[in-house]
Parts: sequence; structure tokens; C-alpha cells
Amino acid sequence: MRESQNARVAARAGVALTALFLTLIVAAACSRMGDASGQSASVAERTSNTAMVSVPVEGMVCVACAAKVKTTLKDVDGVRAVEVNLEHRAVRIEYDPSKVGLAHLTKTINELGYKAGTPISREAR
Repeated sequence: MRESQNARVAARAGVALTALFLTLIVAAACSRMGDASGQSASVAERTSNTAMVSVPVEGMVCVACAAKVKTTLKDVDGVRAVEVNLEHRAVRIEYDPSKVGLAHLTKTINELGYKAGTPISREAR
């Protein structure tokens, strides 16, 4: 009886460690998604028919939250790419401004139950 209890405890510990390990891997990957141009994380860049913007997202605290935000934004017509940085609680969105606007993107985040911050836009040099 005691051996089976020990086996169950060991199995649960293994599952918990695996989940922790995966969370750490995702967090490390997200932290490397910083802006290589050195611009502020809340600055929009415009190149030809594409704009890139980073929006702070209040309430996005776990991998499941990040996945929900990413999946939902990727389904929006005009969104080309989405990167979520869970460590900084922000989402970078590459989108076509002729198809979708910032107001719609922030509204989409808010409708998920999170609070989208207001991005600061400026033309890229």
C-alpha cells in the first residue's frame, strides 16, 4: 500500500516538475522576443502595408492566458503575426492597417477579459 502511495506522489511530482519546466522554457522564449531595433515596446512601426505595434496587456499572467490572446488575435482579419511576451505582459502585433485598426485590436483583447493598454504610435525612421 505504501509503495503505491509513494509511486503516486512521485508521479504527481514528476508532472509538476514537467509543467514548471515547460513554463520556464516558454518564459525564456518570450523574454527573447524583445524589439531588436531598440525602440520602446509601446511604439508602432510602419513599413509599406504592415504596421508593428506592442500593446501592454493587464491580467495576462500565465501561459494559457498568453495562448488565448495570441490565438484570438491571429484569427483577426488583417493580423499577420502575433508575439506574446508574458514576462513583460505585452503583445506585439504585425498587421495590415488597411484591413484592421488599433482600436479593433485593443477591443479584441479587452473582450477576452484582459485590459489592453494604449499603444503609443510614431512613424519609423
